[in-house]
Amino acid sequence: MQPEKRLLDKVAIVSGGASGIGAETVRAFAMHGAVVVPCDVQDDPGHGVTKEITDAGGVGGLTAS
Repeated sequence: MQPEKRLLDKVAIVSGGASGIGAETVRAFAMHGAVVVPCDVQDDPGHGVTKEITDAGGVGGLTAS
């Protein structure tokens, strides 16, 4: 396993993932290879975070409440 990819083959669901600590958690998990699903009531910021992940080559999708 590559040291920088500690979360390969893992899926992370992050509540409050559109902003603040949740968004940073989403970015960190994606950087380490996880498929990330941020969940939040804030649609626009959530789509922005998801776009950042996918533009950087990661995998993720927003679930809005």
